[in-house]
Amino acid sequence: MQTHLPIMKTSGLIDYNEQTGLLHLLEFPPEIKCHLEVVQKGDIPWGTYYFALSIFGLVVSAIFNNLFAVILMTAFAIASAVQALQSYWFPLLRKRKLKITEQEN
Repeated sequence: MQTHLPIMKTSGLIDYNEQTGLLHLLEFPPEIKCHLEVVQKGDIPWGTYYFALSIFGLVVSAIFNNLFAVILMTAFAIASAVQALQSYWFPLLRKRKLKITEQEN
């Protein structure tokens, strides 16, 4: 049972249909925006940026044969890849899959 959805509907943030389970975001208040990673069209998500930066550090560390830096950059690359996948890429793929499914029906 979702108890927060009726509260969000009452506050005017979402339109929630309890019968179908569908919800639509109506408004995105600035008070909430600071807690979320909101990526505008054409921008790069932070997780992707940090992943690219850690890969660059990994390559440079490998060129200079610095084993400690290679291990550290590998850890950063893995952590940033997981963060980017979970917070941006997986939800984006689910959203696209949902759109494709809706178009087929």
